[in-house]
Amino acid sequence: MTMQNAEPLMAAGHGPGGGPSGYGMPPPGAPGGYGAPPGGYGGPPGGGGPGGGPTGGYGAVPAQPPHAPGGAPKKGKGGLGGAGVAGWYFWLNSTGPDLAKWMPKDTELYVESPSLLKGLVSFVDIDFVDEAELDSGKTKTDAIEGMSEAFDIKKEEAETVLKSVKSVALGLRNMDEKPEGAFLMSFSSAGDVEPLLKSKRFDKGDSLAGGTKYKLTKREVDADELEKMNAFEKAFSEMGSRKKDKDDEDDEDDDKKKSACVFWEDKALFACGDVDYLENMGKVLTGDKENLLKDNEKFAAAKWPGKSSLLVYFDSSSIKDEDVRKGFFADGAPILGSMRFTDAGVVLQAKAELSGKKLPSADLYPEAPPDLTLSDRLPGDTVAYVAFSTKTKGSYKDYEKSLVKQLEDADEDAGKQFEKMIEKMDDEVGFTLETIYDAMGDEGILAFTATDKVDWEMIEKKDKDALDELGLVIAVHEEKANKSIKNLREKVEEKAKDAVEIKKTDTGFVATPKIEELPLPSASVTIEDGKYLVVAVGKAKKRMEAIKSAFSGEGDSLLKDDKAHTKAKKALSGKNWGFFWVDPGRLLKVALKGNKEIKEKAKEQGFNVSAIVTEGENRITSATAIRMDLKDDKWIIEVEDLNGALGSIGGAAALVLGD
Repeated sequence: MTMQNAEPLMAAGHGPGGGPSGYGMPPPGAPGGYGAPPGGYGGPPGGGGPGGGPTGGYGAVPAQPPHAPGGAPKKGKGGLGGAGVAGWYFWLNSTGPDLAKWMPKDTELYVESPSLLKGLVSFVDIDFVDEAELDSGKTKTDAIEGMSEAFDIKKEEAETVLKSVKSVALGLRNMDEKPEGAFLMSFSSAGDVEPLLKSKRFDKGDSLAGGTKYKLTKREVDADELEKMNAFEKAFSEMGSRKKDKDDEDDEDDDKKKSACVFWEDKALFACGDVDYLENMGKVLTGDKENLLKDNEKFAAAKWPGKSSLLVYFDSSSIKDEDVRKGFFADGAPILGSMRFTDAGVVLQAKAELSGKKLPSADLYPEAPPDLTLSDRLPGDTVAYVAFSTKTKGSYKDYEKSLVKQLEDADEDAGKQFEKMIEKMDDEVGFTLETIYDAMGDEGILAFTATDKVDWEMIEKKDKDALDELGLVIAVHEEKANKSIKNLREKVEEKAKDAVEIKKTDTGFVATPKIEELPLPSASVTIEDGKYLVVAVGKAKKRMEAIKSAFSGEGDSLLKDDKAHTKAKKALSGKNWGFFWVDPGRLLKVALKGNKEIKEKAKEQGFNVSAIVTEGENRITSATAIRMDLKDDKWIIEVEDLNGALGSIGGAAALVLGD
């Protein structure tokens, strides 16, 4: 596609989900100075023009939220009357796509940030963001100065333009052929944008799509100048297309057919993209063409979570691969995505309704229990875990039959080999796959633990003593596992008696490696509290004892009492089939304490690591929840991720920057 003018806009922080902090979807370091709807700059996004309300059945939103000195009401802080609080509530909870009413009906991919202000207000309220460490004043100044320098306009004019941005959106169509689309921005007032459009880098042309056509060219700077610029000025300077040299062929007529920018002054809308798509948008604005919001049945029926600051819509019928489309998206249901802010952090969600010949049998539907509870019995020093439901609607025979069929669909020989393996399993291992299936019970969990004695020096030196502070947990909620433990112990004694020493216990056994030269851990297999089959792996006996004590309910410290963990579970609460949790706060704390270079390297990239809380109940944690539902033979899959990108910072800093 030819959206060379739209892409730099997104790179500059005006596109959904990225860019320099402050005016795109904000990363850590977003300026608190723009955290509240300032009086005089218009309210939160409504319609395409100033003061409009959102459409499409999402409820009324005040065109101008109640003015509150100092920004939105913070948690636990008073200062607003009942009417003011209500106004803020409705504004912050408005979710509907605003700019979709200006996009053509046949748009297949749509991404929108309904309100940049709402996103900023919500971001600075995240618990793990230490506002005292955010240099919001500098970020705000850099953004203003960056635009001012890049477009050669006054600083006060640049500030007005940036504050005036309301909603931003991207629309694409013809995804399986020749993609085309446009990037759209709405402003509080057309007058706020005029100083920017009058800058030398904007060439005003004739009318296009019912608006005024513009061409934006990149700023000409040498490499040395570019290196000295802040991130904002670099991004703003890179916006637009390259200025033609004298030796370039005159392809102006061809350019006109490809891409352009348009400003619809009466709607305070600015768009860059493919000319054909822009022409269609112009007809939508005049009512001569059907729009995405009201006239596309799939889009009109789409629902996103409340408080979403980013909305994504993808029409699965546009998937090019016919095998994938017919196998998993036979009904052409859309894939929806969103981003929202919670006390615990940033939540990304993806939801898809699957139908087609490649889906598993309904008998294998993995039922989620009312709640995944095994994590409540993990030790308090757990660093990460994966919990999952082991319940299904079907019996083992249904499971085996479906598994063989899927293997045969891929490779006929694979299905036959699997059946032969099942027949030999009882003789070779001592129990069948059916025994394992029945022993799984309702829920399983895999967890990793580490005490606070593990520090950066141990990790850096690969100290063998660190193994004494680490532990691995595998557990299932199963009340009929005694037979499985007995069979497993007997087989280990039979097959590995020269390498492993087996010691019986009242509730199971402990397997200890005989090879003293290698730091191999021991494994304790027991039944705890009469219903939990627990495998505790550790180099030190006290590690295994701590794990078993936690599961028996006698542990001194349990993960369920960790408020940061509880907050993460609450943020992703629902009928979860699977749940992954990791504690990047603890990881980052260890990395920062042992390697000061991490802060400096991160600072060079424009990221203030100190703004992330790494300890206590407000520290950053990460989690992912997976949900499944089955309706009319359609599999509804939903994935929610908490601080997925941010949570990786701790691990990346510890494993990469620390080298």
